[in-house]
Amino acid sequence: MTDDQQASSPDETPRYFVAYGPQLEVIAPCWMVTSTRAISSLKQEITAAPSENLVERFLNGPPYPSELTTEGVEREVRELLFPPGYYHSRIYRQNHGGPSYWIPRSQSDQEFIARARDHLSAILGQLSEIFRVIEPGGSNANVYGPAIMNLLIVCCTEVEAQWKSVLRANEYEGSSTKDYFKTCDVLKLKEYSVRLAPYPWLDPVRPFADWVKDNPTKSLLWYQAYNEVKHDRYKNYDKATLSHCISAVSAIAILLEAQFDPRVFTYDHERMLSMESRPRFAPEDMYYPDLQTGQWTPAKFAF
Repeated sequence: MTDDQQASSPDETPRYFVAYGPQLEVIAPCWMVTSTRAISSLKQEITAAPSENLVERFLNGPPYPSELTTEGVEREVRELLFPPGYYHSRIYRQNHGGPSYWIPRSQSDQEFIARARDHLSAILGQLSEIFRVIEPGGSNANVYGPAIMNLLIVCCTEVEAQWKSVLRANEYEGSSTKDYFKTCDVLKLKEYSVRLAPYPWLDPVRPFADWVKDNPTKSLLWYQAYNEVKHDRYKNYDKATLSHCISAVSAIAILLEAQFDPRVFTYDHERMLSMESRPRFAPEDMYYPDLQTGQWTPAKFAF
């Protein structure tokens, strides 16, 4: 083959797309597309017309091929963020083509979940004891004391352990808040909010709402309070407030769901905490099983 022939040969590297309707319902779970051919997970097939590039048609439509329409209604077509058959460890996404709340779990993941559930149960037990004496909300948000301070420290060390587990599961070593911030977008932490179930009149808690890259420690007020108490607990005793403690507890719950799925919580957990809001994943941001085998392979996320 000459250089000119190689230059004019179509690119047969597959790209992956999903077609969905206005309510985000997936019409064909996934399409594997090259310049000359497209095959869906439903075994539909499209062959390019002469001089047509199917990748460009999928990228630049409408109009899209008729196989991507239903009763003449055009569908949104998006390129998948992850190739089918791959998933990132400790980074939860809904799965299309199986139970929506499912992601492969290794034995180490299962052990981690069991321990994390126990830790969260113990933490919620301590928080419940505090609530027997101090009702959350109002002027009590700024109450502080030794039990609250100790619980804040325990919670924030657990949050740090959760951050590190996400990074290390994807072969990234780092233990500063600059490193931890790398989990914010991919886990969609800002989109979660938590409500104290026994106190439904209180506003939901959004512990990561104000987290920013340029100031990753101080922008988390509850985490900054923990750092100040950790370095000089007598001088900064009043920084360990009940509101910061509640934010830290909520952060643990959010990190657990963002790593695994909403089923990570036990009934007892949900008696104390309920997830008020969580991310809604677009179809292109979901995980899809391998088009041929239906199997899954872990892939490192490039933090």
